[in-house]
Amino acid sequence: MEAVFWELLQAIGRFFLHPAVYLFLFVCIWFGMRRVRRERKDFHTRVYDVVSDLLFPAGAALAAGAVLTIILTGLGVTVPFAMMLLITLIWAVLLPLRNSRWLSFSFAGSLALLVTMFLPTSGTGYGWIDRQLTSISEMSTVSFVWFLAAILFAEAFLIMTNGKKRSSPKLKKSKRGKVVGAHEVNRLWLVPGLLLIPAGGLAVGGLGMWPLAESVSGVTPETAGLMFVPVILGFKAVVQSGYPYEGFRRLGARMLGLALLTAAVAVAAAFYSPLLLAVPLLILLGRELIFIQHNLKEQKTASMFRNMTEGLVVLGVIPHSIGDKMGIKVGEKVMKANGIAVSSQIELYEALQAKAAFCKLQVLDEEGQIRFTQSSVYEGDHYQLGLLFVPDDDIGNLSTEGLRYTFILQKDREKIQREDAVDASYESEAAATEENKKSS
Repeated sequence: MEAVFWELLQAIGRFFLHPAVYLFLFVCIWFGMRRVRRERKDFHTRVYDVVSDLLFPAGAALAAGAVLTIILTGLGVTVPFAMMLLITLIWAVLLPLRNSRWLSFSFAGSLALLVTMFLPTSGTGYGWIDRQLTSISEMSTVSFVWFLAAILFAEAFLIMTNGKKRSSPKLKKSKRGKVVGAHEVNRLWLVPGLLLIPAGGLAVGGLGMWPLAESVSGVTPETAGLMFVPVILGFKAVVQSGYPYEGFRRLGARMLGLALLTAAVAVAAAFYSPLLLAVPLLILLGRELIFIQHNLKEQKTASMFRNMTEGLVVLGVIPHSIGDKMGIKVGEKVMKANGIAVSSQIELYEALQAKAAFCKLQVLDEEGQIRFTQSSVYEGDHYQLGLLFVPDDDIGNLSTEGLRYTFILQKDREKIQREDAVDASYESEAAATEENKKSS
């Protein structure tokens, strides 16, 4: 028991020694800064702060890590430390692409397995590199494809449960050149998974601790160690054709189907070795096919986030804002504000100014039902209640100062038009009177 406890302590230490942990922290903050910069450009405000990309997925990642640990240790999956380093190296090479879809260990790990076919077993002249190459060459391929299948399951689970939440609103051009809205997720998860490494103080050979792995693949060594490996999973996708959470959930369901197929091939590979290379190819091609099909469907379908003749479609809701507290959801349509029908941000601003200290909204929800919601409005609250919309066609998305200026300018123009109409009417009456005098 003491040996197991000591190995667990070392497993935690090995986790924090792995460079992937610190690369993950850097990339999450980098992606968060890029997202905030885009949101400020589109809406003059951020929706979520920078560290949200790091902290929000953490709970789901830990839950996925617990499930992954049960699977990996239950099967006795053994992956050498050198192979994890190779995956991290390939992951770093993919980093400039800035796409979380390719910054997933299911993708980088599949590439790494294919790369091992071309690596020498030694002979570089550098002792440390030769030791790593030898470790990779002695790796059980069966064990590694089981590892790939397991982390693909974790990825599908995370997309379905966590990936559909907190998507980021964005603006884009439609095929007709109009500005429309969409929702994007470019998310990474750091999943700590416990697995065996073929070096350590645990005497496991011949004890039957992992009978499936030992009898089918022969991956269990005489002695082994434990390591919490930092498994980085991620995906990037855009949804515009419908409610974001539904679109991302369907994407996760397709990934789950691919994970089931991959697991079946990985098990069969233990009995028929030619199938070993089918696993990484299936993951690489299957993932790409799923995302390509998804992107093509979204591009062919009109965005639900566009300007309408009646109502304003909610593209985003800022957390903790009045709109959030009122229960307004993304995709719902604001029909009236304070009893005034609205179909543009200028009209919404005018309706809100009619009762500056109170707001009552008429909202068309996802089920097509009308509901009413209301709240007090205080000084310093967001000028649109924390609700984000596709910009008006004629003025674009404006800041609070710009919207106020445009509103005042519009009122001045209406006043001038009314005065011009009165002057024109007076001149017409005067001309008619003068004409009558001449004729009489």
